[in-house]
Amino acid sequence: MEVVMTKVVVLLLWAVVKMSSGMLPLLVYCFLSRSRHGKLVDRAVGATLCMGGGVLLATVFIHMLPEVQVTIYYYLLY
Repeated sequence: MEVVMTKVVVLLLWAVVKMSSGMLPLLVYCFLSRSRHGKLVDRAVGATLCMGGGVLLATVFIHMLPEVQVTIYYYLLY
C-alpha cells in the first residue's frame, strides 16, 4: 500500500509542476502587461515559455530513456 500511495503523491506533484509550468507564461504576461515596458514583457514571456518547454522535453526524455537503453543493449548483444 505504501508504494501505491507514493506513486499517487508523485503523480499529483508532477501534475502540479507541469500545470504551473504551462500556466506561468500566461500569469507573467497578465502581471507585466500593465507596465509600459513592452520588451521586458516579451522577454519574460519568452523565458517562461522556454522553461515550460524544457520541463516537458525533459519529461519526454526521461520517459524514453529506459526504452533507448534496452534497444542499445539489444543491438550490442546481438
